[in-house]
This record gives sequence, structure tokens and C-alpha cells, in this order.
Amino acid sequence: MAKSSRKTKYAIEINGIHFASGESLKRHLREVIDAYLWHGCPDDVSMNDDHASFFIELVRLRDPHRIPDGQYIKDVLRTTREGQVGRHVCFVYGNGQRDMIGWVGLCSAGKNLRQAANDALRQAVSRQAARVYSLAFDGTHVDMVRDTGEFVIRGGNKICRCPKSGARLSATGEFADDVGVVHHDGMPYAEIRETWMAEHGHSHESLPLVERQEGGWSLAPGDVRDSWEAFHAMHADLVVVSKKWHDQHHASERKKSKETPNVIAPTPANG
Repeated sequence: MAKSSRKTKYAIEINGIHFASGESLKRHLREVIDAYLWHGCPDDVSMNDDHASFFIELVRLRDPHRIPDGQYIKDVLRTTREGQVGRHVCFVYGNGQRDMIGWVGLCSAGKNLRQAANDALRQAVSRQAARVYSLAFDGTHVDMVRDTGEFVIRGGNKICRCPKSGARLSATGEFADDVGVVHHDGMPYAEIRETWMAEHGHSHESLPLVERQEGGWSLAPGDVRDSWEAFHAMHADLVVVSKKWHDQHHASERKKSKETPNVIAPTPANG
């Protein structure tokens, strides 16, 4: 018996055109967008009615809460982002508001879209973690990695102590073998994320994502990203800990969750 493909296949129909998989839909959209890209093209190029209608229907099918109530889309643009000419698509609403559409994520199956949203949420608050890291080791030697939004230490010889294991940590030198990592002490990251989504009416599928030119996903600039960054900053208690302790801690937490699959959260004490 032949092995089944590990890649999930699924069908979608948009404006009468049938696609057997997310990849075939993605290829079609690239071809559409490339028709609005040429050497020296302006930053914004309006799509024709058929192509605009296609993108609007894609959003309505895959992200039904994206278009604000009471708004209409007066233009669909192939546009630039952060000065980069690429395959970027933007809705312009009747009130002039622009909305960057993460169309690649909308082509993907639900699991891939969820992962893209999680990556974008992590990336949006990585600077907060970088500040904690820089204070622990050396504030003048922390750089952001553009393609991932993560941070790296470029040097510095400051030594700190892990508040959990007592191990001494450094970015370089004697204690660098047990690399320090930023840990969410108190409320776990996943709980912060889910609480924010519940309180503000978001879901992984509804987050406004934009594809980075260099790869990966970001939360689109605007109210949603500002809200998430502020909420995370308010509730996250970030500390630098030993990576060895961090890995053991999370392995233990995963084991506990498997042993008690029906327990969602501890019951708060009365009082």
C-alpha cells in the first residue's frame, strides 16, 4: 500500500475557481500579484475588478471578521511595505483606512495559520525580552535578528545568577556554556496570550498578519499589535534563567499536563 502524503490536501472554491490545495491557491495568487509588479512600478497599483473581488472573497471565506462592520472596500492594492516592493496586498476601506492582508496565511490550512499567528505574537514582544536580556548581561551588546525578530548577544562580560537554579550565567566566557534564556515567571506566556485574545475578542484566525519580505510573519502595525504589546508588558514577569533549568522545567510541565489531561486550570482558593 502506498504511503499517504503527509501534506494535508484540501479543496477551496473562490469565485467559481476550484483549487485542490493551499499550494495551488498560493501559486495562483502569486501569478495575479506579479501582473502588478514591474521595474519602476509605483508603490500602490490598483487591481482590476476581477482580481480585487477574488482577494475580497478569500478574506471573507478565511477571515470572516476581518472587514469592519459598516465598512466597504473601495480599492484593493498591490502595495509596498516598509519601503519594500513585493507581493503585498492592501485593502483600502471607504473611510481611507488601509489594511495589509496576509494572503499567504489565508491560503494555508488552519494548523499552519495558527502557527503563523503564534510566531507573529512571539515576534511582536521579542523586544521586551531583549531588554530583560540586555539588563542581565550588557545593554550595549544586544542586537535584533531581522528575519526572526529574536535577539542575540554580540558580546559583553557581565555575569548574572539564575534565580531558579543559582547557576552563574554569562553571554560569553566562563559561564556561557549554560546559556541564559528569558523565562515568563508568574503567568505563563500561553496564559497571557489566551487571556488577551479572550478579553479583546481575537483568535489565531482573526489576527492581522503580514508576511515579512525576508520570510516569516508579523502582526500588522496598528491597534491590535499595540494592544498585544501593552497587555504582554503589563502581565509578563520576565527573568533570565539557566537554559538547563528552563528545559527541565518545561519538560516537567509537559509531563504533568499529560498525566492530568482533564485539568485545564487550578481551581482558585476561596477567600
